[in-house]
Amino acid sequence: MRNTLFEGKLKDSFSNKDKKLITETSAEGLQWLASNQDATADQIKDQQKEMESKYNPIMAKVYAEAGVMPGSYV
Repeated sequence: MRNTLFEGKLKDSFSNKDKKLITETSAEGLQWLASNQDATADQIKDQQKEMESKYNPIMAKVYAEAGVMPGSYV
């Protein structure tokens, strides 16, 4: 997700607030993984869903503004 901030025509579509949220959430997710190396698959999926709940509204807005369909190459 964090890499999307720097790729293709989407990179200019993120607000500073969105960039900050993505960067912080990504760092928190990596820290969680490092601190929970023994986590079960279900715990990891739950953590992923939590992160996606923060990312998805941003990406929907960015894709709409950029005129890009989610999943397409940019």
